[in-house]
Amino acid sequence: GSAAPYPRRLYIDDRQTPSVVRWLGHHRLCLGAILRSPGDFTTSVAAFPLMVIRGDETFTLPDDTFELALGDEIVLIGTEEGFNEQSECLYDDSTLYYTATGRDIPTSKAWRRLTGQSWQKAFAAMEDTATSK
Repeated sequence: GSAAPYPRRLYIDDRQTPSVVRWLGHHRLCLGAILRSPGDFTTSVAAFPLMVIRGDETFTLPDDTFELALGDEIVLIGTEEGFNEQSECLYDDSTLYYTATGRDIPTSKAWRRLTGQSWQKAFAAMEDTATSK
């Protein structure tokens, strides 16, 4: 059987979403980017956004194109597996890059050697190809 869904409050802040905070310092980011599977860009994790609270405003049933901002509170419903999978992009910059753009960047030493990219070049490419503010 499948696990019963439960609610989760997710805050766009340094503690709960450090990769998102770093990304938002340079780029726009839509809600869909943190709902995509880190293993397959074309699928979503088992989590659904019920609302986003931003200051005094509440956005009910936001879609994947909803633009995130620092300080947002996202109320989700999902499974433990879905939330665990989602956490990968909330804490890991290269995973968030993949879920936001659909492109991998080389992060292991072997992969960087194979592709001829240094860590700095890989992240410079990330800066150049992501949607800028």
